[in-house]
Amino acid sequence: MRKKIVAGNWKMNKTPKEAAEFCKLMKEKVVSDAIEVVFCVPFVDLYPVLEELKGTGIGVGAENMHFAESGAYTGEVSAQMLKEMGVGYVILGHSERRQSEGEKSSGNRYCADSLLRRNLGAERSRHYD
Repeated sequence: MRKKIVAGNWKMNKTPKEAAEFCKLMKEKVVSDAIEVVFCVPFVDLYPVLEELKGTGIGVGAENMHFAESGAYTGEVSAQMLKEMGVGYVILGHSERRQSEGEKSSGNRYCADSLLRRNLGAERSRHYD
């Protein structure tokens, strides 16, 4: 039976230094055999969080990605870029991005296809009011 995943989306919070310090404090408190814990962090925090959580069993995820492998997509990252860093998850389908950025669900399908081709996990964001 597959483990349940508990993923925290940090949104636009914590600098790289703050993220590393937080992970240092939390890494021994959140490890569980019953569930898979994943910290989904801003792009700028990925490297320090990956380093701090190395060998702990806590997964690291990105908060978004672009479906293209490469190209003129300023500020975007691809699944391959994330995979090479050691990122194991990506959250797709943020309700606030659909509202504020006009993103469409069809783009999530392309992202999911890209993730599956690279063997990365995709967690679909659910917004509860």
